[in-house]
Amino acid sequence: MGTVDRSVNQGKISHLGDLYKFGVLGSSLSISRLIKQLRDESKTESTRNLDRSDFTNPSQIPSLYGLAASGKRAITKLVEAINNPDWQVRAAVCGALGCIGKDAKSAVPHLAKALRDDSEWVRRNAAEVLGNTGDTSQMTE
Repeated sequence: MGTVDRSVNQGKISHLGDLYKFGVLGSSLSISRLIKQLRDESKTESTRNLDRSDFTNPSQIPSLYGLAASGKRAITKLVEAINNPDWQVRAAVCGALGCIGKDAKSAVPHLAKALRDDSEWVRRNAAEVLGNTGDTSQMTE
């Protein structure tokens, strides 16, 4: 049994290398598993990151790396998750789309909506993603 298999079988995938490997698989199952981990992690890790002084963004959570490695294949599931009721999840979804970069261009309409979110972190991350995708048409001063 490989390292990724052991990590998945133990529940949370915790090693960044395993997250990348799992993300590269790009299967519907692996992406769904990473999205679930993003939802779970964002609720605890975001709060922990806000309490730390060495994090500039509370949405810097491990599952983003696996989703970034999945690339375009993760966008549909991420767009579905952008409407989650928890700001931490919405902010993390925007962070994951930002890690995907220009390939996340199909998410621009959803990110434009996120610019009007109640959470400053969702708005901040959405603006960063729009910059990463090269589409700043939705941004105003």
